[in-house]
Amino acid sequence: MTASIGIAQSRPDLRADPDDLIRDADIALYTAKDTGRATWVPFDQSLRSTIEHRVQLADELRAAVAAGEVLPHYQAVVGGPGYGEVAGFEALARWTHPERGPVSPAEFIPIAEDTGLVVEIGELMLRRACHQLVAWRRATGRDLHVSVNLSAVQITRCDVPALVREALDESGLPASALWLEITESLLMSDRTTASATLEKLAALGVVLCIDDFGTGYSSLSYLKDFPVQVVKVDRSFVRQLTTDGKSRGVTRAIIEMVNALELRGVVAEGVELPEQAALLESLGCRWGQGFLWARPLPPEAVATEVLGLPAADGHLPART
Repeated sequence: MTASIGIAQSRPDLRADPDDLIRDADIALYTAKDTGRATWVPFDQSLRSTIEHRVQLADELRAAVAAGEVLPHYQAVVGGPGYGEVAGFEALARWTHPERGPVSPAEFIPIAEDTGLVVEIGELMLRRACHQLVAWRRATGRDLHVSVNLSAVQITRCDVPALVREALDESGLPASALWLEITESLLMSDRTTASATLEKLAALGVVLCIDDFGTGYSSLSYLKDFPVQVVKVDRSFVRQLTTDGKSRGVTRAIIEMVNALELRGVVAEGVELPEQAALLESLGCRWGQGFLWARPLPPEAVATEVLGLPAADGHLPART
């Protein structure tokens, strides 16, 4: 076991009230947890403004979810010869604040996880992504897929298999067209619960993916013990693919391992340069995802710019 500690001290010149001391120690404690846990942090005034901003943002996020301001954008996943075909999309939560404009996911997703709002956001992403893909499949006549991220909080707080089954039934999307992305940390946090949940999801026919593979505690046992079919290579390896031999070696090893295990294939994230795409294809990487082909876009932009559909076709009303 490890401990996270927040420290607040009373000094004669400050004459701190006991309640204030406890509040300040609590602020320092949460800061210690946010910086990686198993550490200690002394309180200073700058922490208070940081926490106050977090609390305010959490309140605004809660209101934004209720108002329908947090919606999915979609980034294309490409495949085929020369990565010339759109194979599917990843649904990514995006929040446009009415006053501050777009809020970075790196800022609001951790808050959503801490407050439990990620459960509601995750359900929204799943349902909308399923309905959206059905619309695009009908409009294009193509067997596209969509991937949706699952968080550890969702796994522990709600019945994810039941939610997925309901979303598939409501939308009419074939289960094989839905990819669910999980992180290595989720697999490590509670192996027994994760295994039971993933087995139920696999029984539905959805495709399970390990996201950001190679950055955490990557283990062959994940691919052997869990019903995973797709592995996503983290962008940190792809970024240095053409300049760093070790990154190239790790990427090659992951692709060869997945192919040897006869899984469905590998998705390389964060592809930005044609040279990276060419090298990935030569290594046998089946799919690519990144700014080289498309940024995350709202549905109406995906329909026209990526899928070549008429402006009024292939996307859903904002609150569907």
